[in-house]
Amino acid sequence: MSSGRRSQSICPEKSSKNVEQESIQIGRSGRRNESQRISSNSSTPSRSSSALSNSSEGDETSHNSYAYDFNVFEPSPSEKKTQPHKDLTWRADPKESFSDWTIAVSCESLEGVDTYHVHKTTLGAGKYRCEHFRALFRSTGENAETVNSTSSFRLEDSAAGAFPKMLDHVYNGSCKMNTQSAVALVWLSRRFGVRTLFDEAAEFIRMNMDETDAHVYLSEATLYGDHKIQVAARRLCAEHFSSLSKGQVQSLAPELLTLVLNYENLVVESEVLSQVIADYCRARALDVEGKFLAGITDHK
Repeated sequence: MSSGRRSQSICPEKSSKNVEQESIQIGRSGRRNESQRISSNSSTPSRSSSALSNSSEGDETSHNSYAYDFNVFEPSPSEKKTQPHKDLTWRADPKESFSDWTIAVSCESLEGVDTYHVHKTTLGAGKYRCEHFRALFRSTGENAETVNSTSSFRLEDSAAGAFPKMLDHVYNGSCKMNTQSAVALVWLSRRFGVRTLFDEAAEFIRMNMDETDAHVYLSEATLYGDHKIQVAARRLCAEHFSSLSKGQVQSLAPELLTLVLNYENLVVESEVLSQVIADYCRARALDVEGKFLAGITDHK
């Protein structure tokens, strides 16, 4: 009996110690496992952070591959000729300005053709656009002009000479004009439908035409059938006929001189008039006909 009780008392003690040792081992093992888990978890953000870092660097590289560093960019000599801040002009290199339409102009007295490389957007939709080209570019029909992106015009000499001035106005809103080009620009403004050019040219004529250049306006207005300018120029020539030089009088065609001499308010002495007509007949013998002489007889 006693041995059995000892046996029972000893076994629980051993069991308790074993349990305690096992608990200690489990505790140590648990701490090690927890430490491993923490270590494992802490290493994961590191890998994620590295991945994000690499991704961020990749995105930055990707964006930079489509960007220009203007601090170090040095344009080539050809690129320096067309700086981006300059206004678009038909005078620029057609390749550099991306010209998409061509205008060819010829005239009676000169051989060859003047070619202008222009831009449809400016001609048809710009602030100072041409209604002629606006209608052309909006048309859906197909012809040689639209297929070849080229318009051809045959103009009077002064209109052909003034054509670049009209283009300057269409691109910039103004142009340099003078006595020789003003009436032609009025005609061009009507022919191509540039209202702002008409206003500019008409104002120039109103402010600048006087007795010193009225003979030029008279010739040009007659050529282009501008009755209003013709009437004003004729009046100035007649009222200041005595002050006209021999060259100015002789620049007038016979029918125009007849027009001036038949003006009701012609101001000139009879002797002066006779001398002017005699000089004119000698200078323009090939142009003077009986019709001219008959037309001025009453004023001699």
